[in-house]
Amino acid sequence: MELKNFNHRFKTDPEREIKGVEIHVGEDFYVTVARAGNRASQAKYREMMSEPSVAVAVRAGNLSDAKMTSIVSEIRATCILVGWRGLTENGKEIPYSVEKARELLAIPDFAARIAEWSETQELFREQSIEQASDALGKV
Repeated sequence: MELKNFNHRFKTDPEREIKGVEIHVGEDFYVTVARAGNRASQAKYREMMSEPSVAVAVRAGNLSDAKMTSIVSEIRATCILVGWRGLTENGKEIPYSVEKARELLAIPDFAARIAEWSETQELFREQSIEQASDALGKV
């Protein structure tokens, strides 16, 4: 495989991975989703796992599923779902906040969709598939 082809298929944009990409959810609602495993989420994970009660539970091999779910949810709310626009209530725009992100991510199907998007490599490529095809002279 030619390196140029390889880069178009696999190279991602580190800035997009942290700042996120905007995804149309439906109607006038768009979310900004950062990539799972980005530097910010890794730092948050290390921070949360080093909390004394968590570290002790990990060493003892008894970190509860509920605590692990709580850690993952917090990472998604602070480092993965990083913005939105078009979310309204009674006709009034609801600005992005981590607190509101936590609330929305408590809805299992929405959280699963955010997780899915955050793990979709194509969204974070340096070039879109269309741009890569054009650059390679393919249609």
